[in-house]
Amino acid sequence: MIVEPDHDKLLNSLFTPEINLNNTVIVESPIDGIQGSGTGTGSADILEYTANKVTLSVDVSGTSVVVLSDTYYPGWHAYVDGVKRSIYRTNYTFRGVVVPGGAHTVVFEYAPDSWRYGTW
Repeated sequence: MIVEPDHDKLLNSLFTPEINLNNTVIVESPIDGIQGSGTGTGSADILEYTANKVTLSVDVSGTSVVVLSDTYYPGWHAYVDGVKRSIYRTNYTFRGVVVPGGAHTVVFEYAPDSWRYGTW
């Protein structure tokens, strides 16, 4: 994990050949529980992909940031095994969630407050 609070530097980091984005995440601020550059391994399979919901089956060797290369945008919520988790803006424009080691189901759901208020 690379922490880069400066947006211009963060964006430039994405095009640095020394950074392998297959196993490195760049974030604006530190994420609790994630330190340094991990060497963990894992896999993620998409089980469901719709406009408002993405479900993944994830299996990681240790606590990891799972990055979905979809646009980070307010209104998305993340759940790991049914427990709500914070979504982090990763690699300038994607969304990521912290997942503990092992096999888990990760769900991203789009449910903006404006929709809830309008429904109410």
